[in-house]
Amino acid sequence: MNLKERLKAHEGFSTTPYRCPAGYWTIGYGHFMGAGECKISKRVADLILEEDIHQAEFGYMSTGLQLDDVRKDVCVELIFWHGLNGFLGFKKCVTALESGDFETAAYEMMDSESGRNYTLRMSNLAEMMRSG
Repeated sequence: MNLKERLKAHEGFSTTPYRCPAGYWTIGYGHFMGAGECKISKRVADLILEEDIHQAEFGYMSTGLQLDDVRKDVCVELIFWHGLNGFLGFKKCVTALESGDFETAAYEMMDSESGRNYTLRMSNLAEMMRSG
């Protein structure tokens, strides 16, 4: 058994933070997160982001939408941001996407709570939705 395999076997795996016997916060395969604080490296954050993007892309695929890459990426970002159920809660937007009405989809994105509260981010996404 190599070092990595042995560490995995000895540490066990947890998808959620837990306190190890010494009282420190730990996650994954015994990854030390700190004593009362939660820190991760940029490398780990990038790996987590890749996993989250993968999950959002899987959610997008489950919708059955067939959009160009730019509009697909907008949907994936919305799913990343709001979760799949949150994205599907943009009912008028999703209906417009299903019919290929990207202008209405963009309008509905802006006419949402997120559109009102996160104007800059949603404006950028809405423009991407319009133009493809």
